[in-house]
Amino acid sequence: MTQTGRARYRKAVKGSSFIKVNSINYDAFYHRTGTTYSPSEATVGPWSSDAQHGGPPAALITKSFEEFEPRENTRIVRIAIEILRPIPLGRTEIKVSVLRPGRKIELLGSQMFVDDKLVMTAQAWRMRSSIDLTEDIGSEPAPLPPTLEPEAMTSDEVFFPYADSIDWCYVEGGFDFLGSSTVWSRPKIPLVAGEPTSPLARLLLMADSANGVSSVLPFNQWTFVPVDLCISIYRYPKGEWLAMRAETLIGPDGVGTTRATLFDNQSSVGSSIHTLFVEPH
Repeated sequence: MTQTGRARYRKAVKGSSFIKVNSINYDAFYHRTGTTYSPSEATVGPWSSDAQHGGPPAALITKSFEEFEPRENTRIVRIAIEILRPIPLGRTEIKVSVLRPGRKIELLGSQMFVDDKLVMTAQAWRMRSSIDLTEDIGSEPAPLPPTLEPEAMTSDEVFFPYADSIDWCYVEGGFDFLGSSTVWSRPKIPLVAGEPTSPLARLLLMADSANGVSSVLPFNQWTFVPVDLCISIYRYPKGEWLAMRAETLIGPDGVGTTRATLFDNQSSVGSSIHTLFVEPH
């Protein structure tokens, strides 16, 4: 972030509800004990020190879908998440079930409980993916964002724990910029301690930030929180760094939509959409 950007950020968050923290080294977003998870402070979002950012819970639900009764030559192709309330830091449990069975196409459902309270639900389509078409078919994929040598957005300033736990490399726009932006990201820590983080889980970890990446209203004056997240993935992502090109639109009655195109280092892989609740502080 530029010096001008830092000054504008400090001015924007002065007196707001943004959390200012000292840099802390976390080893993971979650720790698993049996069938439950304990969130670390790395999951904390910008609005409250008692609430998680939506990205880590969304990624954890994605991980639960991928681990549920895996079958050869199938993959998750769509995930729709409903965020029912602020997600506190507490004992987390996820229950996954089959809502619509099928050999070629099946619908999975998931519920996330924190301290026995339901905080998030999700559905995921899992489909057979064994056909080899050798190349994409249809419309020309969205152009790949510039792939600059990545530098962490938060290298010398800490915003809030979730943001500080991920490397961000803006190639269009920026955190201090109002309007659409494009950013590459890579988590600094695993989703769950001692366990690999799949590319799809990393994609969800990033995609839930689309409304912040493409904010069109000042953080210190407005709240614009997503109530859902829906992603559709036509190609399974690959690689360590993933990107999104995001834009936010807000109607005259204060209801917003954030749309994002999602990328790996080869091409676009899918898209996401948020519905936003918007109100002044």
